[in-house]
Amino acid sequence: MKLTPWFPGTVKPVRVGVYERTGQNPPFNNPSFRFAYWDGELWKGVWASPKGEFVVGGVANHQHSLDWRGVEK
Repeated sequence: MKLTPWFPGTVKPVRVGVYERTGQNPPFNNPSFRFAYWDGELWKGVWASPKGEFVVGGVANHQHSLDWRGVEK
């Protein structure tokens, strides 16, 4: 899988889909990676199901403060 460069959270993705986002894991205060779904207007939380599928949740708390990158085809 080839990934795009990181983009700042203030830049909105062009395409709808699942993206990798950076963040901080507050209990441990170390960098962590998480996924989120961009619906064209807002970031939504995403969880991986036991079958490896993404499950889209509610509106994410951090809309424009986390960097993101996509998957190149």
